[in-house]
Amino acid sequence: MPTKRPESVLRLRVFPAVVLVLLLVFAAGRVLAQQASQGQSGPTPGTQFVPMPGSQIAPVPGSQIAPMPGSQVVPMPGSQVVPAPDSQFVPRMESEPEPIPAGQGGCSTPCCGCPAPRYPWYVRSELIALRREVLENTTFTEAGTVVAGGVVPTGLSLTHDDLPKPFEAGGRALIGYTFDDSPFQLELSFFSLNEWDTSGGLVDSNDELNGKPGNLFSPFTHFGNPLANGTVDYNYSVQVHEVSYLDNAELNLKQLLPMPSGILTTNILFGLRHINVREVFDYNSQPAPTPPTVSTVNVTAHTINDIWGAQIGALFEINAASNTWISFEIKGALCDNATSRDLNALVGTADTNHPRLSEADTVYVGDFNLAAYWRPTQHVTARIGYQAIWINGLTLAEENFHPNLASLISTTIQPPLNCSGTVLYHGPYAGLELHW
Repeated sequence: MPTKRPESVLRLRVFPAVVLVLLLVFAAGRVLAQQASQGQSGPTPGTQFVPMPGSQIAPVPGSQIAPMPGSQVVPMPGSQVVPAPDSQFVPRMESEPEPIPAGQGGCSTPCCGCPAPRYPWYVRSELIALRREVLENTTFTEAGTVVAGGVVPTGLSLTHDDLPKPFEAGGRALIGYTFDDSPFQLELSFFSLNEWDTSGGLVDSNDELNGKPGNLFSPFTHFGNPLANGTVDYNYSVQVHEVSYLDNAELNLKQLLPMPSGILTTNILFGLRHINVREVFDYNSQPAPTPPTVSTVNVTAHTINDIWGAQIGALFEINAASNTWISFEIKGALCDNATSRDLNALVGTADTNHPRLSEADTVYVGDFNLAAYWRPTQHVTARIGYQAIWINGLTLAEENFHPNLASLISTTIQPPLNCSGTVLYHGPYAGLELHW
């Protein structure tokens, strides 16, 4: 059964793309401007160097005095230019600001044992692809044989594990700022992915029913135990369709810890996190083709998880080779989940629309990120990695569509929320970071 997608989803898909483009354009403009200013450093032809009265120019032995072509060194009255023996004077070329040293034992030229350079501003753009795995295996229908006292399963069923688990692509943007030469950095990041859209089905194992009822039983009667129901059980086919969305935003303050010189640097972080998980789940069961012996059943559950919380974490970086680092980041968040569910059931011709049910629950988040990055130029870093996000305490649509039959079709009974879902999102990512 087709599912209507919220109009707000389209706006959420456009927003990160616009942010990514603006950040990259801004960063590229800054880099080009600094490179242009660097090329204009030094005295221009025709300029004069004028020492103040009474001053002396005394180069260090072995240095050079090298005015630009066309420039002049003109002492003021009373001043002297006194070169030391075998000395030369070379005006220092004006250059862009040096990167802020990273920890004790920082290196001007990255090599093994050097911490990663830290720049005042940096932006990051990455492509990510995550797989969604629900850790509870929900059963949607089960085949069985009716016997005295209940239904004996035949071993054929349709569960969550039978549904496809594709990797869905998305984009992530990050902008960061280093507070002068302090150990603190402030980072704002956001990512959004395409929706996971999966379907699955199961058909009665009998090729020809010959007017007999089907052998697929519904979760609304606990698959016919202790007693099957002639309205929602004895199905010929069962189809399910699930759509899930994930968006994530973070604001983190990172602090570089003072450490002895070596290949390892460590940061701790404190921040805020927002996660939005929205899902729609459709269940459809059909009776035998001829003659129909039970009713057609359509159930739709729509859930929202609006998650806000505080998080802490740590980042460990190892300088593995020249201009190359390996990092491992771990974060944990304790969050509040403003969750809700809409539930609609159409059993035969009886349409039951349950009002929205809302609760506030606690959600736990664990985030693990392993990355490698290489800095080919002063302004560009290439990154590749693998990330896993574990979330516990979600209201999942597939776990909230199947209350018992009495509450499903009742207009006065509100089925309770199941807020104990656990999902693991994991997958690779790659991108570029521009810094200046």
